[in-house]
Amino acid sequence: MKKGLGLLLIIPFLCSCSGARISTDQALRMINEFETKLEQKTSFSFYERKAVYETSTSRSVSLTQVFFEDNFFHSYNIYQDLKNVANSTAVETWSFIKDKMIYDVTTEDAEDNPKGKSFHAYTFEKEVWEERIKDAFEEVRKTNSLYLVRIKNEIKSKTDQTKIDLRSKNSGSLIHKIERYGNEGKVIRYKSYEFQDSLIYNVVDKDDYSVTTIDFRYKVSTQEPNIPDF
Repeated sequence: MKKGLGLLLIIPFLCSCSGARISTDQALRMINEFETKLEQKTSFSFYERKAVYETSTSRSVSLTQVFFEDNFFHSYNIYQDLKNVANSTAVETWSFIKDKMIYDVTTEDAEDNPKGKSFHAYTFEKEVWEERIKDAFEEVRKTNSLYLVRIKNEIKSKTDQTKIDLRSKNSGSLIHKIERYGNEGKVIRYKSYEFQDSLIYNVVDKDDYSVTTIDFRYKVSTQEPNIPDF
């Protein structure tokens, strides 16, 4: 098994940097508050989701970025076959407005293009573009709602073979960690969900065969839209 996938590497529940322990009732109240804030949310300036999935034989990385205020979409998907490099793939895409045109650019199936990219361009229509922005916004809300519902279900369906640790650093922070045990008392699954500013921030899902890590960002730091050379 690939080093780093074992459950022995799980961060201990008693890590002091994880905030103060809270009760399930407190956590459920916070989730309800987060859901209310999510329903009231009308816009985001930026959104990023980066997911890494690792097994002993492969590694996949997917990134989605939406610069809402700059009308710019960017994404890539990378798959690495650790046993057969020839099976590895990488695809990058961009969508944006330029010179009153909408451009969709991709590296997929563009090996014969001198710049390694192909594109489609069509006249900018406000309704069409606004629908893309709306769909992207709703996707962010649906993603957050998914994890809030998941935590509620895990709390309510807790069994004797489940250990849940709930912590919070402030009114917008919630850290949910869950360990599931097999019949022999060994941890067979570990998951954690961390919310900051009432929004999902980090997800970790581990078992003996794979590790999935997902990071989310909602504020632009040093990044800015970068129109590709095509």
